[in-house]
Amino acid sequence: MREALKCLFELQDGGFPPEGRFTSLEGAIGTTGPRWMNSTGSAIALAADYIRCSRDKEFAEEYLPRILRGADWILREIRATRVLNPDGTRPATYGLMPFGCSTDGDTGFVIMFSDSYTWWGLDNVAALLTEIGHERAAELAEEAARYYSDIAAAIDHLARPDGRIERAIRVEGDDICTKFDLLVSAVHPAQIGAIDTDSDVFERFVEYAEKNVANGYFAGPMDRDVFYVGVNERAWQLIYLRRGEWKKAFAAAQNSLRYAITPGALLVQERFSKSNPAYTPWQPNGSGSGRAIEVILDSIYFEQGECVTILGGMPYAWLEDNGVTSVTGLRTPHGVVDIRAAVDGDCCRVEISTQHTGKLPRTIRVPDHFSVKEASNGLTSRDNGYFDVSEGALSVSLTLVDGEKPV
Repeated sequence: MREALKCLFELQDGGFPPEGRFTSLEGAIGTTGPRWMNSTGSAIALAADYIRCSRDKEFAEEYLPRILRGADWILREIRATRVLNPDGTRPATYGLMPFGCSTDGDTGFVIMFSDSYTWWGLDNVAALLTEIGHERAAELAEEAARYYSDIAAAIDHLARPDGRIERAIRVEGDDICTKFDLLVSAVHPAQIGAIDTDSDVFERFVEYAEKNVANGYFAGPMDRDVFYVGVNERAWQLIYLRRGEWKKAFAAAQNSLRYAITPGALLVQERFSKSNPAYTPWQPNGSGSGRAIEVILDSIYFEQGECVTILGGMPYAWLEDNGVTSVTGLRTPHGVVDIRAAVDGDCCRVEISTQHTGKLPRTIRVPDHFSVKEASNGLTSRDNGYFDVSEGALSVSLTLVDGEKPV
């Protein structure tokens, strides 16, 4: 990860900047492919996460100034669009990234992609600065909150009565690719937290997408029977985990793993055809492989702020088949975490622990397809499968039984 980030930051102030109507390019991070505007936000989001999870002081000392230069570039650009119309009204693009290259096929104000991941970068950097007590922590936290509010106002503007949320604010001179219409949607702000997945506007979007976009469990139809697979399914897994819709989260994860990866050779593919089994175009970049790893990890241990959902994508029958299901040495912002689920008879004992340098999240959430038979010291039960973790606890355990079976 460290070497990958070094490669990304070599493109800061380099020869491959993002393309758009920017006030400047000072501090911007580009790409060697299509010049997406979200590249700076994505890069600093990953770098901030890396520092929070790795505790790599050497990297932090070297790259924090560069991360802040990327954040300052974002701040300059979104501040520049905070301009009212001549009549005093607020334009739909107020406080957003300017007109520019958004995806491989879009140029304009495609906020679902450009602004979602740009906000993600600003928010992650604010979280990092808060953790280390940096002097600019409050400033960036305030700016990230204001940016979130401006994105929310734009989403309200784009929401239709039938639940659909348009992906772009249309303006004269833009170039929006219709083939990406169902791929670049509100799932992108949802998966990284740039929209409230429990809000009314998103509730209507979920209903619309399930009825009008999804084809079975394929969430990214392109044309006829070809599906862009692995991206939207990954996003829906996170959405359903956040919303507590466990069977849907499992289905989204399995659809991604079964159809976005070829059997045998395990090559990642980005498109799948229902009618032609020989149609398996290989995706030669690492993004699909990364998503597959994340799908598996989040099925076992999914952190959302100070709450962790355990086994949100694992049916009890799978735990029985495995005997022992575990992840060891998982780096999180809280510290290095181990989780082990071992089945013995009709029970499954789940142990979650962290090293003395870390701490456990404040809350553990158990999906309702499990019944909790026993909880260890250090855990206090709340409603709906939530357990509060005692301050300073380094190891807790839960004994689960299959909640789908009659007692």
